[in-house]
Amino acid sequence: MTAAAATPALRFEEVTPERWADFESLFESKGGPKNCWCMVWRALPSGTRGDKAAKKQAIMQRTSPDREAALLI
Repeated sequence: MTAAAATPALRFEEVTPERWADFESLFESKGGPKNCWCMVWRALPSGTRGDKAAKKQAIMQRTSPDREAALLI
């Protein structure tokens, strides 16, 4: 078996409202990055705390059909 045959193809998907469940599953899975929620480089809304719930809510609000907040691989 060659290295190319053993390596699965990568597929990239935009995180849209329809794909939110996949994004949430990735972040909440064992070993997932549930502390940052892809908000480390983004400003949180004024008055919010920097806890996991606030970050999750902030990234969810950034997810819309016309705005790509993240990519799933």
